[in-house]
Amino acid sequence: MSKDTQSEVYTKRKRGINEVGHWQMPLDGHGLAYFDELTVAYRTIPSHGVTEDPWARAAAKAAKEVQDAAAALDAAEKMDAPPAPAPGAAAIVITPAEAKAKLVATAKAKLEETRKIAALMTGAVDSKLAAAAIIEELLRKKELLDRVSVAESSAQPAPNVAVWNDILIFESALLRMLWLDALKAKARSLRQEFREVMGATAAAATEADYLDLKEMKDDKDLLRLQAEASNLMTELHYNLVSTPQLEWQKSKLTLVLGGYTLLVGLAVLVAFLRAGPPHEDITSYWQRLLHCVFSLHFSCTPLCLVMLAGTLGAGVSAFQRIQNGGAFGASLLNLRDAKWHSLSIAVVPLLGAISALLLVLLFAGGVISGAFFPKVTLRAGSCGITEASHTGTNAPILESPVGPGVLKTSLPPVAVSNIVNLTNIYWTTNHLTSTNTPVSTNATTDPATWRDCEAFCQHRWCFGSGADIALLLVWAFIAGFSERLVPDLLSRLAKKAEEKV
Repeated sequence: MSKDTQSEVYTKRKRGINEVGHWQMPLDGHGLAYFDELTVAYRTIPSHGVTEDPWARAAAKAAKEVQDAAAALDAAEKMDAPPAPAPGAAAIVITPAEAKAKLVATAKAKLEETRKIAALMTGAVDSKLAAAAIIEELLRKKELLDRVSVAESSAQPAPNVAVWNDILIFESALLRMLWLDALKAKARSLRQEFREVMGATAAAATEADYLDLKEMKDDKDLLRLQAEASNLMTELHYNLVSTPQLEWQKSKLTLVLGGYTLLVGLAVLVAFLRAGPPHEDITSYWQRLLHCVFSLHFSCTPLCLVMLAGTLGAGVSAFQRIQNGGAFGASLLNLRDAKWHSLSIAVVPLLGAISALLLVLLFAGGVISGAFFPKVTLRAGSCGITEASHTGTNAPILESPVGPGVLKTSLPPVAVSNIVNLTNIYWTTNHLTSTNTPVSTNATTDPATWRDCEAFCQHRWCFGSGADIALLLVWAFIAGFSERLVPDLLSRLAKKAEEKV
């Protein structure tokens, strides 16, 4: 085949796959070889009704057992009295009528059981014959495909030719024609394939129901083993057919989730966008506007970092749920397009940012404390000053707030070596550029000043060490990742508050 012909065939086939899907395209390549292998396996099975056919022998054996059970029942009903007890046996007083009724009941139970087995075997034989008819139809479609030229078979599928989906039908039909030994080998192969394809979790859920292949020896065991093998093959075929669509749906949801996570992250950054202080020589309105626009910068405050970490944690958690949605057969239905699916995904990163913010406020408020939690303090001024800079002077000393609206004035000074000042929460005109500079803010020891919103916005986040900053961001990520962490915590706090009230 020339290169131009191969290119044309490839183009037609790609267009056909996009229009009808891979499984409805005509067989080619390794699909033809596997179809031929299945054909060989089918042709080597003995024809039904011949002496070598185990299905015919099993059906005849079941029918013979029914006849024997019916004859035994008839003999029990015609019996006048039971046989005499064996010599030396314990004498049991029983009437002839009772003995006869017992024998009849036993014979009836045996007849009912043999009839059930015969009915099941008859149904299995009928299933085998139907499977043979399906396979013969598939072989005719394959013969028609062989008559079609390569160029025509690579375009839109011609009617009544073998397609890729016919391989799955061939496998299922052939399974219903295998006898006990061949079915055991197929069951072992299906179990191994099921574990490799579906994963250890799904395999562990089904292994408890697996039959013991070593105990499968009787003809009636064939039906139970056939049911197990058919179920495994059905799950594997569904996974094989739905995987492309499932992966496409996961990719779509992942892109939507990534877009909303990025959007929420940008919204958080914009919320902390700040403009530099205007110059004194700028008097015009347009000059001030231009200066405000060109001096915009992101103020990377603790709150900003916390909300970004919560947004990222929520996005990672939702991504894991999307990727884990393919473990079972109904996963494709669970990930199908819904009217509001994009809205539910959009809320995830937003809730993560809010949860992280609430958790960090609980840390700062002293509600949660411990070795595994960050030590956070909110202060109206600088987070600390060095003792050396104020030795022998009357310079003011910053001290820690010990309660809402109260600044304690008897605590010792806090060294800068133990306190790290990240930055302001908001940009203010009295922004301190050094932690070694005495505080000059609007906050005083007057409790009324704490009610001033402007003074509250000038508070700073103070940390005992760099490890506290790392713990703060880690817990912010966890708050977004674990969607039930903050709601459960708030529920417990509300319950304790109700008990105290």
